[in-house]
Amino acid sequence: MDDFSIFDDHESPYPLPSGQCWLLDVSRLAGSSSLPDMLTEKEMRRANAYKYQRDRDRCIVRTAWLRHRLARLIGVRPSDLKFEGGPWGKPTLVGLENAPYFNLSHSDDLVLLGMSSDFSVGVDIESVPGFTDWRELYQTILSPAEIAAFGDLRDQEKPFFLARGWTIKEAIVKLTGHGLNVGLSSIELDYSAESIAIRGLPKELYRTSCSLIHSWMPRDSFWAACVFGKSIRLGDPLPNL
Repeated sequence: MDDFSIFDDHESPYPLPSGQCWLLDVSRLAGSSSLPDMLTEKEMRRANAYKYQRDRDRCIVRTAWLRHRLARLIGVRPSDLKFEGGPWGKPTLVGLENAPYFNLSHSDDLVLLGMSSDFSVGVDIESVPGFTDWRELYQTILSPAEIAAFGDLRDQEKPFFLARGWTIKEAIVKLTGHGLNVGLSSIELDYSAESIAIRGLPKELYRTSCSLIHSWMPRDSFWAACVFGKSIRLGDPLPNL
């Protein structure tokens, strides 16, 4: 069996009631000579398509790690895993009974993986935007009602408000498999109560399910979100797990 102990000192688990999240820092693993052997030819072609060596190394590490984590959960060899893309490109496992749901996100040297045996899952991790960045981003991410609330915040609070909403919304559309085919500003979140509520969804997502949200800062200057699939009714509170 492939030796994936190389990851053990660089990953952090986040056990959740509906599944698990894992965080990996790839910075000390990039360039490891053993990792390319853990990938298929197709996966290596995808990694080599990146222009810069740093990005190629990051892709190799996170792809090998995904195989490692899923194989440990299922109890098979990492090389036994086969992936297939959905209608909008979201990968799933094929050829296995009771295959777990999973989703992967990365930002700089951090990689976030969500897994569940029972629920669909979407995850996202983003660096907290700086002053110039949030001024350029907020109108593409926030709904009109959220923009109004955003305008009432102090400048030092705005990057964190934006990063929180950004990651939750990205996780929602990744859970459904729609990805960036759905505009994030068409999703509206309400933080006025103790728990987060979804107040609006675009028509593409009306039949989707996402009712368990976990949102946190795993590292300084990074915000992460994990959303698990379940039934949803507009206006229902979504507990922070």
